[in-house]
Amino acid sequence: MKDVLAKMIPERQAPPPMVRRHNRAVSPAVEAIVRKCWSRTRRGRYQHARDLKEDLERQLENKPLRRRPGAFGPGAASKWARRHPRLASMTTACLVGAALVAGLLTLVIARGERLADLDAQAKSRQFLEDRKAAQYSLTARTGDAAHLDAGVGAGARPARPVRRPRQGRLAAGR
Repeated sequence: MKDVLAKMIPERQAPPPMVRRHNRAVSPAVEAIVRKCWSRTRRGRYQHARDLKEDLERQLENKPLRRRPGAFGPGAASKWARRHPRLASMTTACLVGAALVAGLLTLVIARGERLADLDAQAKSRQFLEDRKAAQYSLTARTGDAAHLDAGVGAGARPARPVRRPRQGRLAAGR
């Protein structure tokens, strides 16, 4: 008898077993209802049979349970989607569309930055070429004044504009 009581006391004090561990087909809401029915304390159980009936009916109608702590659990979103299929599909379509727009916008911005980098590199190359030409003209050991004036003019003139590759419609409006 003492052995039986020694085994029963820890079992009675332990929380009720998880139903979903044994059967994955049981929804989280049904498991919450079962666990509430198995509660060790009187306050933890349904106070009236009509409360249990109401929660069972709400579960069958895919509505959130009234007497469940933390009623917005893992199954709440899928229940909402089953109750409002049009709104759920429109929401999904809007989210996919927003993700596509965000992706395209990212590509346009990255393309603009890449074009700006290419433009800066081309201007830098052009500047270095002009500098070399001016240095050569200024340091050449010729007594030709026209050659020297050409070097001074090359060093003093503003950088030549660099032709940029033609941009698409989206990036051209920047």
